[in-house]
Amino acid sequence: IADEVYASCWEKELYESNPYNPEEKVYSTKKDELVRSKSEVLLADMYYELGIPYRYEAKLQLQNGKTKYPDFTLLKPKTREIIYHEHLGLLDDEEYRLANLRKLDEYRKSGIYMGKNLIITYGAQGCYLNIKEIKQMMVELLLL
Repeated sequence: IADEVYASCWEKELYESNPYNPEEKVYSTKKDELVRSKSEVLLADMYYELGIPYRYEAKLQLQNGKTKYPDFTLLKPKTREIIYHEHLGLLDDEEYRLANLRKLDEYRKSGIYMGKNLIITYGAQGCYLNIKEIKQMMVELLLL
């Protein structure tokens, strides 16, 4: 099966999405889905424009039995690898930051590693998402 066909089928498969506070999903993407933040709109639209198949907040069962919902689950079309992308947009908030550091520890214990199959982007006061640079990074990581 050709990579493009595989990618299209993967992206169209039904998946279990994050049931947490659906009313917070208020920002619309070019793929006509709702996400929780303006940064996630930029990221989702970037993936859409680049033709990188993704799922938004798809269920992920960790080895310890816990369920997480990474912001984006990506498919690298050429290798058919699954890559997770977490955007940490509120790093100024201590509770949010600590919860996400614990989540990253749980990912690592389940074989999901930064630099291998986990991409992290972030934002904080004075440190904003540079979508142009992120786009170049994603092209190199996922399309080349």
